[in-house]
Amino acid sequence: MKNKDHDMKKLFILITAVFFLNTTNAEITSQTLCFENQKNKNIELLLRTYVDNEIQKEIGALVKYKSSKNTIPLVFVDDDATGESADYVLNWLEIFDGKITGEYRLIKPKMATIFGAYVKYKSIKTGKETIFSPSGKSEDECLINLK
Repeated sequence: MKNKDHDMKKLFILITAVFFLNTTNAEITSQTLCFENQKNKNIELLLRTYVDNEIQKEIGALVKYKSSKNTIPLVFVDDDATGESADYVLNWLEIFDGKITGEYRLIKPKMATIFGAYVKYKSIKTGKETIFSPSGKSEDECLINLK
């Protein structure tokens, strides 16, 4: 088990290094979206995604819960469209204390704008999934949660 943790830390460091090496001269844009838990509206989630404009690719993201002081980095895994009439999905791994602790999926239904998208979080430890819907807050209102 100790080797697995060590390997995960190495992987995280490698991914972080590649991220910074590949983005040092690139123009990066970000988008901030606010979501709330479907079952408990008091649980709010801020998702900020980063795109390298030169290659038009997602390069990473972060999440922050309103109730937490910590910002959690997400490592971009992939994106996919599941067919002509299906949703567009972005996938990230949650890294906390050097370990992969969860998976986030931003799902945008085909006919929706990004503001119609929702987030599915899956805990690696428990396998439990949580769904977050758009909160309706503006980016400015959402950014207040970052501070």
